[in-house]
Order: sequence, then C-alpha cells, then structure tokens
Amino acid sequence: MGVSPSITSLFDGFSECVKLRKEADKAMDEAAEAKKESINANEQNKILTKKLKDFERENKVTRHYLEKLLNTLGYNLSEFNMDEDLYCFFI
Repeated sequence: MGVSPSITSLFDGFSECVKLRKEADKAMDEAAEAKKESINANEQNKILTKKLKDFERENKVTRHYLEKLLNTLGYNLSEFNMDEDLYCFFI
C-alpha cells in the first residue's frame, strides 16, 4: 500500500507489539512499586530521625544531671575523661 513501512515490517507482526506492550506494563508496575518503597523508606527515615533527636535530648538531660551529681560529690565530669562515645556506653 504506499511507500511507508508497514507495522508488521517494523515490529515483526502483532505478537511483537503485544510483547513490547507487556514489557512496558511490567516496567510501569515495577516503577510504581519502587515509588511505594521509596515513600515507605522516607516515612521510616522520619520516624528514626525523630527517635534519634529524642535520644539525643534524653542523653543531654542525663549528662546534665550526672554532672550536677558529681559536682555535689565534689567531682568534675571532665576529671573522668569521658568523651561522648564512652559516656553513651555507661548510660
């Protein structure tokens, strides 16, 4: 019929078009699933970030009270050479 190529000559017939469509649908489903996983990961990240901030606040308060207790007993927290990592170990 005309000078342009036919669909069957481009895609090896109708079955090839169906195959390509199924692959495209599968890729779209995988992309949608990846988006859902990304959203879930972001939500989990927010939760963990809040927990970390809460822990840091509690750690700061605990350190403050420990410092006050040691000062009352006549000691200074810096005398114990407690860096942050070691301090967290004891709590």
